[in-house]
Amino acid sequence: MAANLLLAALATTVAGALFIPLWSGLSAVGIASAMGLALALLWFFVARVLLSGVHVGPEGVRIVNPFRTRRMTWVEIQGFGFGQLRPFFPRVGWVELAGGSRVMIWAIQGSVLWRENGRSQRLIDALNAELRARGEEGPAFLVSETP
Repeated sequence: MAANLLLAALATTVAGALFIPLWSGLSAVGIASAMGLALALLWFFVARVLLSGVHVGPEGVRIVNPFRTRRMTWVEIQGFGFGQLRPFFPRVGWVELAGGSRVMIWAIQGSVLWRENGRSQRLIDALNAELRARGEEGPAFLVSETP
C-alpha cells in the first residue's frame, strides 16, 4: 500500500514539473490556484487508496477501489483469486464473476517478497471460505500466480 502512495506522489510531482514551463505566463494567484488544485486531487486520491477494501455482508460483497465502488451479490461471484496487473502490481486480488469478467480488489495485493504473500493469501482464502459457506459458489476458483 505504501508503494502505491509513493507511486501516486511521484506521478503527481513529475506531472507538476512538466507543467512548470506553462506556468511562466500565470500570475502568482494562478500558480497558487493550480498548485492547490493539484494538492487537493492528490489528497483525494490518497484518501480513496486508504479507504480501499472488501466489505462482506449477507447480500454479497462491496469492493471499494480508488476510482470505483462495486457491489456484487453472492450469486454473481464464482470465486476469489490472484492475477497480475503489470508492470507495477505483480500479485493483485481479483473477483471472478459468473459472466466471466473479473474485478480487481485494490486492497488485496501481494508482493514479490514471499513473506508478505501469506497475509494476502489468507484474505483470499477467507473470502473463498465465506463464499462456500453461502452455498452459492460454482466450481472452485483459486489462481495463484507467483511473480
